Amino acid sequence: MRKKIAVLLFFCLLAMLFSGRVRAQITSTVMYGQVTDATGATVPGAQVSVTNTETNLTRTAQTNAEGEYRIELLPVGSYKVEITAPGFKRVVRSGVVLEVNVPARVDSVLQLGNLTDTVAVTESIPLINSSSAASSLATRRDNSRFPSASMTTQ
Repeated sequence: MRKKIAVLLFFCLLAMLFSGRVRAQITSTVMYGQVTDATGATVPGAQVSVTNTETNLTRTAQTNAEGEYRIELLPVGSYKVEITAPGFKRVVRSGVVLEVNVPARVDSVLQLGNLTDTVAVTESIPLINSSSAASSLATRRDNSRFPSASMTTQ
């Protein structure tokens, strides 16, 4: 009986040790953003379609009441983002590159017009790690509260 318990504990320990390595093998990320019109008003119900230009994988989402969307579990790679809404020109953004575990914010501004009209935007989206940026800002702010100490050597 003791031998069975020892074997069970051994396998539980192994599972705990290797669970971190399994999590590190995630190869997807998130794309999110907000869709507004030229006046800055949000556009609820806009259709957001993202297509991986290498694999043709397409995922779609619809903006909520605040004009926001979020598409999770996207494989890394280069994407084309297409946004449509009734009464607005279609927006197509290409050159959006997603990296592992780096959420990409892709905001868009729609212009009034017909869906048959297209506004094409080609650019690379800067990837911002908001958690490390906030941490860095908090560290600078916290350090500024302390008087600087001068060190003298004799």
